Amino acid sequence: MIENIPDYAHLTSQYSPLSWYSLVTTPSWPWSPHYPGISDTRFIGVPDWSIFNFSFPSLWTYPSHHSLDQSYGIAAPSSREFFELPGTPTVPFRDTQLHDTGIFQRGWPDQANDTVCGWGSSEQHTRQVRKMLTEILDDYNVKTLSDAGCGDLAWISMIDIGDIDYVGYDLYERATWPELREGGVKLDVLDITTQDTRAADLLICRDVLIHLPNDMVLYTLDRFRRSASLLLATSYTGDLNPYGGEFSNLKRMEEPSLRHAKLDLSLPPFNLGQPLIKISEDFPGKYLGLWNLSRLEM
Repeated sequence: MIENIPDYAHLTSQYSPLSWYSLVTTPSWPWSPHYPGISDTRFIGVPDWSIFNFSFPSLWTYPSHHSLDQSYGIAAPSSREFFELPGTPTVPFRDTQLHDTGIFQRGWPDQANDTVCGWGSSEQHTRQVRKMLTEILDDYNVKTLSDAGCGDLAWISMIDIGDIDYVGYDLYERATWPELREGGVKLDVLDITTQDTRAADLLICRDVLIHLPNDMVLYTLDRFRRSASLLLATSYTGDLNPYGGEFSNLKRMEEPSLRHAKLDLSLPPFNLGQPLIKISEDFPGKYLGLWNLSRLEM
């Protein structure tokens, strides 16, 4: 435990809010008086957050939906002592936009013959996803559909979405887009980590967040919550112990990468809870989860 540190201001220019996500768990800590509206989240103490010059994702204030030996949540303001989980990396503020890194511009053209988006977007690996998505669109009466990370639309173009208002977003303009636009498909270049998608009944984000570090994932989810009612996103079945199991949400990549890093959106620090629906994917433990974002607390 680190305590009685008088001044944290010198850290504000070096570290992002994620520097403190190593502080998100401690057993049997008192209820925070600073968030009386959140009745089932426990908090731990960290310095007064007012010294930090950032807009912190409100997603971090969501209550945990799991019965754990330890409760999770954002730290309470104005305390002078805190706990630190070992091995959790700090993440610096990002001066470079994701688009400018060029990491994802080429895509994964060597993995599949029918798409630049990799084998996960190929025809054979999306059969179950396409079948279940059609049912979701019908069952939830979806009228507006956003697709964040649509790529070249390889798999979703195989679905008849009828008169649903569809908009596809990607970090870069793709070679297939001019022809698709001529056919009436609406497509926009957009960085989901810094820009908002339009309001929609359902937002799909398949095989995207697994390539981003946690700070980007958290800010992206917060933006999604403000723009969509339902979210269909890639997740993996994780372990309730943040350092147990095959992977840990708290031990992921620190930078965006073409290589994926598993994450469980139901567990801290993401805390989406259990999804309404799980669509099993062609990989052990991987699924597309459907979450009702409108039910999460502001």
